[in-house]
Amino acid sequence: MAALTTEAILDALKRRIEKTKQTLKQTDPSGDREKYRAARKRLKRAQRRLQTWKELAARLEKRKEKKGKKGAAPAEPAPEMKEPGQSTPAG
Repeated sequence: MAALTTEAILDALKRRIEKTKQTLKQTDPSGDREKYRAARKRLKRAQRRLQTWKELAARLEKRKEKKGKKGAAPAEPAPEMKEPGQSTPAG
């Protein structure tokens, strides 16, 4: 099963919102009340989900940055790795 990226999920939610907005524009509120209400509910739900996913993505990004700072690699390789004439470390 392919893993979904945060960007893919956000894009899908944005497409859902746009599609629902189009449905709302095409539906007459006084004519087909049930269809209009259902579309409005879908729109609100999708907007809430999008907001939740944006917040989650921001938290994940923050966590990645934090981990990146903690586990930063040293600028120079360890002294035992720098000996000339050795292509691989002695083992």
